[in-house]
Amino acid sequence: MKRALKYFFAFTVPCILFTCILSMSNIYPFGTQSFLYDDMNIQYIDFFLWLRHTLLSGESLFYSFQKSLGGSMLPLISYYIANPLNLLIVFFKETKVDFFIVLLTAFKIGMCGLTMSIYLSHRFEKLQHHWCLLFSCAYALMSYNIIQSSNIMWLDSVVLLPLLLLGIYQFLHRDRSLLLFLSIVISITLNWYGAYKIILFALCFYLFECLYADKFSWRKSFHLVFVFALGVCGSAFLFLPAIIGQMSSKTSFTLGVLKPSFHNMIFPKYFLWGAKPDTNTLSLFCGTITLIFAILYFLRGNDSRKEKKAGLIFLGFMVLCCLFNPLECIWNGMQKSYSDYCRLAFLPIFLLIFFAAAYCLEKQTTFHKCLYPLCLILLSGELCINGALSFQGIYQTSHTDFASYVKGQNQAIANLKKYDSSWYRTEQTLTRERHTDHTSSFLSESMATKNFMGLAHYSSSFDDCTLTLLNHLGYTKTEEILNYSQPLLASDSLLGLKYILSDTEVIGTKLVTGLSAKNGKNTYCNQNALPLGYAVSTSATDKITADNVFEYQNALFSNFLGHKVTLYTKAAYEQTETTDGISYTISPAVSQNGQPLYGCLENEKDSDIFHRMNVTVNGTYVTHYFDRFSPSAFFIGNASQDSVNVSLSGTRNSLPITNAAFYTLDQSVLNECLRELKKETLTLNTFTNTHVSGEIVVDQDKDLLLTIPNSSGWTVTVNNKTITPETTADCLMTLPVEKGSNQIEMTFQTPGLKAGILVSVISFAVYLVLWLLRIRFCGTKTDEIQ
Repeated sequence: MKRALKYFFAFTVPCILFTCILSMSNIYPFGTQSFLYDDMNIQYIDFFLWLRHTLLSGESLFYSFQKSLGGSMLPLISYYIANPLNLLIVFFKETKVDFFIVLLTAFKIGMCGLTMSIYLSHRFEKLQHHWCLLFSCAYALMSYNIIQSSNIMWLDSVVLLPLLLLGIYQFLHRDRSLLLFLSIVISITLNWYGAYKIILFALCFYLFECLYADKFSWRKSFHLVFVFALGVCGSAFLFLPAIIGQMSSKTSFTLGVLKPSFHNMIFPKYFLWGAKPDTNTLSLFCGTITLIFAILYFLRGNDSRKEKKAGLIFLGFMVLCCLFNPLECIWNGMQKSYSDYCRLAFLPIFLLIFFAAAYCLEKQTTFHKCLYPLCLILLSGELCINGALSFQGIYQTSHTDFASYVKGQNQAIANLKKYDSSWYRTEQTLTRERHTDHTSSFLSESMATKNFMGLAHYSSSFDDCTLTLLNHLGYTKTEEILNYSQPLLASDSLLGLKYILSDTEVIGTKLVTGLSAKNGKNTYCNQNALPLGYAVSTSATDKITADNVFEYQNALFSNFLGHKVTLYTKAAYEQTETTDGISYTISPAVSQNGQPLYGCLENEKDSDIFHRMNVTVNGTYVTHYFDRFSPSAFFIGNASQDSVNVSLSGTRNSLPITNAAFYTLDQSVLNECLRELKKETLTLNTFTNTHVSGEIVVDQDKDLLLTIPNSSGWTVTVNNKTITPETTADCLMTLPVEKGSNQIEMTFQTPGLKAGILVSVISFAVYLVLWLLRIRFCGTKTDEIQ
């Protein structure tokens, strides 16, 4: 009973302190500001909303056409929302999802305190309960958890770290491996990215524990590696398909990330209050009393020099990993992190608390009885102040505004679906952030709203082939984010983008007067948008080499139609360097007058793509450029006899531009091309996330192009014959169809899912057999999890 009460307080006290921080920070439901910041606001909240409406609608969780052009969802789920607690979102209204995030974060903070209390109680069995509570609070509300609270999925690894290390301790000292095995399986299943860090740390911690207890054994070390391997295999039911899917995403390793360099930070900041999530500052704050006790651990006068030396080396190494970029990249999965520094800071913080607890265990009998309440009051006050200072000025989104926007967006898409129930894609130029310069138009709101299939997407599990295509079509310049900031008539039509929700007039489209504006956006119809599938020439799969996005589209349409077409025509220009950038004077030909004029700029490949510049047309701001969220092609205006001035300006005196391209779009040629492509189209019979069927009638042997990425997992039949689709434009799927009627059937199964389940079953079976054999021959009947 006493132990249960101790664990109860270890969970509830951090929850109460976190509630105080929320109240002090004016965060809903204790204030007016929504608990949405940074990636939680621009990524995760949309994934949570997608999970909610997918669960309630009964749609498949394995694939979604709301992930840009379409994509496998298990990589995204395993990285962001695999925790079973997320299923509780179905009990919350869409307008209250930010409140669900608050509750979930508070629960995870409490669980950090609980698991740390469990660890300390078993690792330092004679440590008094009240000191366990103090250090549990320090762990639960350390600066890392406050700073990274917007990355809610990373907190799962913080929760599981103490259990994993307790498993290491039990394995080393009590020959028990069940807790270690289960901790590995669960940590990888909940979030493999965070699990990678804590598993790597656990291996290091095992060596430290061996030195600490002078019990290193090669036989036992091999046994440990075997248990780790079984644990990894035990998580294969989700981990294997997630990794297979992740291999087609933006992440890739380059030797450049290992270039020796240090973070430029001042040492005293490490242990001060109020480190901000948006600053590149390492913070190891977990309470002054924790730091003092940890220092005293190394200064104490006894004969345990080996312990102190091993501990100091381990702690110093972990701090170095935070500061030395190549080592940090290794802990981040061989990737350089450009935000959310430092992603492994909770590991050296854990060591500080470990050493503080070790000192307290040794000296607690000499402490004055008033010391503990004073320490608890001091620590609680510090943790609350640190949290409030860290949150100050960070949360800028009003809960009322968020709820109102979500409600309006749902109504807009529902009204549109009633107006037109056919298949089409939809996009928008203004998102929840309401940035009128469209810097936030990469938000994945199409995932957050039912029946909203768009193009924009931002996640760490975005398929490379989709990004490659959309880069070629002029939507984005980066290799990780798809931005939709303004319409591109030819590209939009090709991909079936029929409706655009926009705060400004959309050239080349028609205002839908039957639909009222929602969230400041009217609905515009692109009447030339193509359907999901249409017949193209057999030359559609020919390779394309082009100097810019406009020439690429000329070649792409030519391949699709089987004859040369020129949608875009180059416009003449003169270039002039200015004090803060470059100016272009564009003079389109007289024959181009009245046609849409577009621009696209390329800089040196090794230049800083994250350096934002501004593009203005005749002195009027048009778009930002050369940063992570900028478009590739931008609309300048309709060409006229007068010259147009396009200026690129920023903070540098010059920018290394390697290619400037200005082209006009001949709308009559575009319309004729689209009319030709619309002659033979796919009539859909079934369209769900994992099953597409339909019929197409062609007058001769051709290819059927589907604006669906040709990713592994699709099984395709044409007239009941299984075929292997080919790929066009480095992304889209094409199927051979014969003269006459053709029945198309497509089903999706997640690659690696069945194999992963089989590996997990075998892994658990092997562990169970070995565990039973151990009981049979070694006589061990003790429950390994106490």
